[in-house]
Amino acid sequence: MLKKVRNKKGFTLIELMIVVAIVGILAAIAIPAYLDYTVKAKLTEVSAAMDALGQAASEYHAATGYFANNATAPYTNVSGFASVSREYVSTWAYDNTDDSGNNCNFTATLNNLTPVEGNTLILQVHYTGGEGYSKTWAGNVPGKFLPRK
Repeated sequence: MLKKVRNKKGFTLIELMIVVAIVGILAAIAIPAYLDYTVKAKLTEVSAAMDALGQAASEYHAATGYFANNATAPYTNVSGFASVSREYVSTWAYDNTDDSGNNCNFTATLNNLTPVEGNTLILQVHYTGGEGYSKTWAGNVPGKFLPRK
């Protein structure tokens, strides 16, 4: 006669297929979120460097009453304000073409960041007499990657 198996051990095929489907669904959600998170983390380094540039420009404005124009040595480019990293940026630019002397822009062209390669991130620093200094972020970087400050 045949003996009945009393202690059944292991998983059935359907149980294993359900687990594989659940892991696949979680991976489909987690991997794109992880990739976006790594890009945001790298852009945080760029935005922190731009904040330092904006702070230096604001201090210059507080001392002189205007932002340096593009011909004012040593402020003809970004290195006149602060030393900045080039790990994720191919070029830095400074621009003050405003006649009032109360607005300036710092532009970073992004590099080594796959989804935003070649895009620009712009920090605009403004001064108004009653409100003081403010900054806004612009550029052609997708909104989900722009700094929230």
